[in-house]
Amino acid sequence: TETILTLDDVFVDVDEGLAAVAPLAAAQITETLGEFSDVSWIEDGTAPDNPNNYSSWALTADSIQFYFGPYHVAPYAAGPQTVEIPFADISAVIEPDLLPE
Repeated sequence: TETILTLDDVFVDVDEGLAAVAPLAAAQITETLGEFSDVSWIEDGTAPDNPNNYSSWALTADSIQFYFGPYHVAPYAAGPQTVEIPFADISAVIEPDLLPE
């Protein structure tokens, strides 16, 4: 509909939604970076209480993708990181209208 969405449009409650997303995002980034992951950097960059951590995102038909720039969750050399969280994994916190049939 050419409408700009906010996370308020995606989650029933944004705080609960980000609390559900944060551990999934951290786990994906940790797996992607492997031995180069830094636990404290990832925890800070995916903390649900910092709205700036989840300011860059997009929806697909069945998931939400979050984009983390260089230095956000890892050193610059690791480049930007992207995580994809399936709606099925967080269906309890997603607005029902967004869930696939």
